[in-house]
Amino acid sequence: MRKTWGLFLFVFLGVISAVSANAVGINVNIPGSQAVSASNPCTTVINFYWFALLISGILAFGAIVYGGIKYALAAGNPSGQSEGKEWIMGAIWGILLLSAAYLLLNIVNPTLTKCEMPVLPPLQSTTGNPTSDQSCQNQFGPNSVWSGKTLPGNTLPTGCVCSSGYVWNPSGTACIAQ
Repeated sequence: MRKTWGLFLFVFLGVISAVSANAVGINVNIPGSQAVSASNPCTTVINFYWFALLISGILAFGAIVYGGIKYALAAGNPSGQSEGKEWIMGAIWGILLLSAAYLLLNIVNPTLTKCEMPVLPPLQSTTGNPTSDQSCQNQFGPNSVWSGKTLPGNTLPTGCVCSSGYVWNPSGTACIAQ
């Protein structure tokens, strides 16, 4: 009779869990964390760190409670009391170690505790058509300026002209004095 009830309970819980698994969507975001995006892996790293910190805190709290109960139940037994104290001190040392690691990284270099994707400046083309005085000067030297217009079909560099008193060199790669 006991086996029948145990089997019934096992099957019932299996069916309930299977039905509830289909009814509930999986959410990869941890409550209290940033939304995870495929384009930014930093949020995944930050969320994992905070989740690990949360789990560590819960485990440390559990260890302190266990050590306290062990200490209280060992009334008069020195070995039981010392084991309870060891549990409590181990949990406190663990919390201090986690806090000290973060604090040390933040003191040494605060950017180590921040996970940010680097922002790169846009690249300037050195072979395309220049669009400003600076891009002309970067490409053809300090004596070239942007004409403000693109010159199609020109054999010289498109859009750049030489300053007064300068002409293009024979290969059209720089402005030289006349």
